[in-house]
Amino acid sequence: DRRGLEIVGFYHSHPDHPARPSTFDKDHAWPGYAYLIAEIVGGEPRALNGFRLAAVGGSFDEIPLEEA
Repeated sequence: DRRGLEIVGFYHSHPDHPARPSTFDKDHAWPGYAYLIAEIVGGEPRALNGFRLAAVGGSFDEIPLEEA
C-alpha cells in the first residue's frame, strides 16, 4: 500500500495436469484477476498459461504471455 502497488493476480501449479483452469480453480477464482498456472510433469515445468475469469460462474479467458 505504501508504495502504491496492488495485487493483480495469483499463480499456482498443476502437478501432472495441464496448465488449464480446473473446476476447483473456477469455483474459487475472483473475476478480474490474472491467474498464472504452471504445468509440472515429473517435477519439471512444462507449460505456463495465463487466464482471467470474466464473471463469477463464467468462463476463463486466456491471457497471452510474453517473455521479458
